[in-house]
Amino acid sequence: MKKELESGMEILNDTRDKLSNDIVAAGDRLKHFSGKLESARQALSHGQSAVADGARKFAGGTGQYVHAYPWQAMGVAAAAGVVLGWLLARR
Repeated sequence: MKKELESGMEILNDTRDKLSNDIVAAGDRLKHFSGKLESARQALSHGQSAVADGARKFAGGTGQYVHAYPWQAMGVAAAAGVVLGWLLARR
């Protein structure tokens, strides 16, 4: 009986050690992926800022062009409307 108890305790201790090692390894992987996620989040934020700045510059330039050349802007808008209407009608 004592031998069986010792064997059972040995199995429990081995299992505990393996689980402990697995938990430590999982924690390390989690830290690694967390770092990658943070890097991706920062890159996305930087890209978003760059796109927003570009959109602001484009909008400012477009506004200046429309004020300088209103008839040409209306012609471009009308042409875009015709093309869009034609594409939607083909559906």
